Amino acid sequence: MQQHPQDAARIFEQFDPGAVSRYLEPLPPATVAHLFQYLSPSMVASCFASLDMEPAARILREMGIERASIYLRRVKRKRREKLLEALPSVYSGMLKLVLRYPDGSVGRYMDPDIITVNEHARVQNTVDFVRSNAKRLKNAIYVVDDRHKLAGIIDIKDLITADNNEPIMKIMSRPGHSIPARSRLNSVVTAIGDSHSSVYPVIDQNNNFIGVLRHETLIDISGRGGMTRSGEADLVGGLFIIAELFWKISLNLLVSGDDSRTKRGRDD
Repeated sequence: MQQHPQDAARIFEQFDPGAVSRYLEPLPPATVAHLFQYLSPSMVASCFASLDMEPAARILREMGIERASIYLRRVKRKRREKLLEALPSVYSGMLKLVLRYPDGSVGRYMDPDIITVNEHARVQNTVDFVRSNAKRLKNAIYVVDDRHKLAGIIDIKDLITADNNEPIMKIMSRPGHSIPARSRLNSVVTAIGDSHSSVYPVIDQNNNFIGVLRHETLIDISGRGGMTRSGEADLVGGLFIIAELFWKISLNLLVSGDDSRTKRGRDD
């Protein structure tokens, strides 16, 4: 099932969701979450309606916010509320944020699970924070002001090479154009065009920074909706795989706790 999830999914689609749920329940949550990517959303929603609450919550936690919200929207309201209650409060809160936006909107597909630091922080504070939250860090670190407006973006490689005592504002780059969460996704795809940025900041009606729209999400949606040619999607996807590999190497260097950073800070 792990090696051929697509074949397994086609087999499971032929059975009753209750029977599938009983078979999947004792399996590792990560394995089931991976398999669910290849099942139809209706089938997955039916499985979540049948699974016991605890294993269902564990499987949801293994999914990204965007994908989990797709399935939860198809679950009946009372069951959905119980599933949200079974999740950790932070994860549940992020899901609720996405679920409040209508289908077809940017907010519906954004990822609110982002790491932010205050613009008045220094490099050492930020490094310590990143190390303690490494599992949540997916690419850049976002800098916000005291009113939670997006002030800048920090690349991991810049954080690695910066002086410990340097203010974050000196190494951050200014953010590009932010996308309103209530914007229609189709209009955003058209406006972005051939942009190869990996993420796009998302803001609410008060211009507060609330998440990011990932380019890989756009590719996935475009592929299903026929808005992007498969060759283009494969090419851009390959570029992002390379960028992701470089980013993970940089993050590993930072999280490993390089003593030279601490020494550099003391010497200064």
